Amino acid sequence: MSTFMLTATCLLLGSVAFLPDGLSDARFRVRTDRGEANIAFAERDGVARAEGPWVRAELRVDRVRGLGKLVVTTLDDLTIFSEALELRSTLGPVAVADRAFRFQPLLPGHRAHQDPSSPHAVRLGDGDSTVTFPGYDNFPSIEVERFAENDTRIRFELDHAANHPHFSYACEATRKPKANRFGFAWDPDVREPARTELSALTRKKGDVRTFAFRFSVGRPREIYWKAREAAPYRAVMVFTDHADQALYERFRAVLYGDSDPARHNSGGFLGHRLPFTKSVFTRNDGATLQLARADYRAMALEAAARGVEFGPHTVTSNRDTREQTAAGLEVFAKLGATTWIDHSPLTNCEAIGNQGWNPASPYYVLDFLKRFGYRALWSPVDIAGGEEHLNMMRPEAPSFRRLLVFENPRVAPGFWFFATHRVFDRFEKIQALFGRANLDRFAAERGVLVAHTYLDFHRPASGYNERSWLIARGARRYVLKPEANALLGELARRRDAGELWIPTVRDFVDHVAATRDVSIDWDHDGAVVAHNRSGRDLPAFQLVHASSGRAIPFPLKNGERRVVAETSKP
Repeated sequence: MSTFMLTATCLLLGSVAFLPDGLSDARFRVRTDRGEANIAFAERDGVARAEGPWVRAELRVDRVRGLGKLVVTTLDDLTIFSEALELRSTLGPVAVADRAFRFQPLLPGHRAHQDPSSPHAVRLGDGDSTVTFPGYDNFPSIEVERFAENDTRIRFELDHAANHPHFSYACEATRKPKANRFGFAWDPDVREPARTELSALTRKKGDVRTFAFRFSVGRPREIYWKAREAAPYRAVMVFTDHADQALYERFRAVLYGDSDPARHNSGGFLGHRLPFTKSVFTRNDGATLQLARADYRAMALEAAARGVEFGPHTVTSNRDTREQTAAGLEVFAKLGATTWIDHSPLTNCEAIGNQGWNPASPYYVLDFLKRFGYRALWSPVDIAGGEEHLNMMRPEAPSFRRLLVFENPRVAPGFWFFATHRVFDRFEKIQALFGRANLDRFAAERGVLVAHTYLDFHRPASGYNERSWLIARGARRYVLKPEANALLGELARRRDAGELWIPTVRDFVDHVAATRDVSIDWDHDGAVVAHNRSGRDLPAFQLVHASSGRAIPFPLKNGERRVVAETSKP
């Protein structure tokens, strides 16, 4: 990969009154399949331009209105790994918004990422010289790195491959046994299939994109951010349960607390009115028939009517042809399925993490998913650490990039991917993870957990049965452990208190996707205004007031433009 550096001979931005005092060295950085470019902007006639071999950027900054606009034109067909508008600051101290919706100091030698699902806000300096970027922008992400007391770099990222990660395994000719964590024999000859990276997006020659950002100079204004969770809640907890271990009797115990129909007032998810997303098979060639059983189908229909979301874990446990997938989706249509979760993308070629995304593959499935109205796809890039950290956003680790809900139009245009945290460990450890102190912290951090679970796992001979939430009572009866029922009861109590939002994947993804199309901005009088362009009413939309951390329910009708605060000025 080549590296291209261009320093323009015109007047550089740092030497004119184009940017606020204390900001300088404006550059456009891009990394592509052709190479890298680091291009300095130069101002002429009120417009700053940066042009390299593959991109052209124009930056206009209105200091009176506190508005910056960036227009970027792609000059050739490219795969772009990252591109950013970069500014350098000599102002201090530095504070950045974290993933818990709080301003936190950024010390020299540290870096912070602000991802697409968290507030974008940076405060540089203090007093009358303070420069604040309030997060009213349409950049997907921002990176702030403080090198020294008076040397900070702010990168407004137009794109970054890490914001929409995806890979696909090659579909191998024969199914290989898989080494796994569930106590089955490890095969020393098993190898991982070849893997193709598909995280970076492609741009066509002539593509034009426009970005904008707000800033203020002087004493900080009042700032409002879009909340991730629906009103009136403080944090989000979503359970996704994978089909691998599901038996009829075990799943009844998860739903009702006891698999015996005579004892269905024993708790469980339905007893505590807790929605979740359950992936199932139409057929499993092992011992678990799932939707191939009439009684399982009837149980699923009853649970769906009470708020449980069902979807395919691919349609069967084995590799499925296009014809088998289409037939299976007909079965799932009766359950109202709109969420797809891959099963074994290493070996199931129809998985989106294998070849199900690829129109050239005989295992392509996205056309079927569109036909049946699917919207959400599980991301095979499962976030590690779910057994140690309840909050997958990890506000205490700002240097790490975090994922939640994202699009990857290169792989699946028109769909949303959702990331999960694997939560599958000894039940005593899970019980501690969901302990009261951790739940208190989770709510205080405005946390998010989209849990990847195996709630009906129970295999006494596997050596892993300490992970089970269930107890066997004879040959065919199962009950939830009392501690598991107590855990669910505590989640329900916090839900009822307005602390935890516990939606399905469908409801969570729909909410996040819609709120991405709500803009927060200043009008010409300095008022803070919210504008709903999502195409739907948002009765549960809410804002977070940056100074107080207080959540403000703020319902918006489709197309509504509504004043949040008459003035944001100090």
